[in-house]
Amino acid sequence: MRILGPIDHFVTGAVGEPGRRIFLIEIESAEGLEWFIVEKEQAAAMATRSLELLREAGVGLPDIGPDLGEPGEPTFRVGEIGIGVEGEHAIVALSPTDEVPGVTFQVTLLRLGAMARRAGEVVAAGRPPCRLCGRPLDPDGHVCPTSNGDLRHSP
Repeated sequence: MRILGPIDHFVTGAVGEPGRRIFLIEIESAEGLEWFIVEKEQAAAMATRSLELLREAGVGLPDIGPDLGEPGEPTFRVGEIGIGVEGEHAIVALSPTDEVPGVTFQVTLLRLGAMARRAGEVVAAGRPPCRLCGRPLDPDGHVCPTSNGDLRHSP
């Protein structure tokens, strides 16, 4: 596990069109900028858990964090994310899906909250839901289970 220490830049965002987006964590440490691929569900869970930790620590909601910059080559695909609180800081651990070393770093609780608020917005900005089944509409066509795959027949 690489220990990066305190970082000043922690962003979760997405690139691409809804339905084909790639979700990324972007951090900047003394070693420079790095990007890590995460699933949409991981970004959503990380945002939710981060906001829960802030509430438990009695920290108010900060402003929404910055957008994702132009990403470079990702360091790795994240398999697991761990977040804990130590005093005024959060400790974040990103474990990869493959055999490369993971990373751990510290961020202030306010920076954690700013990342979480931005991540929540990014996740919510996905594909609009089907008016019949509630599933996300696919840009290549939607097979709706409530109409047996044919949207011309409403239930």
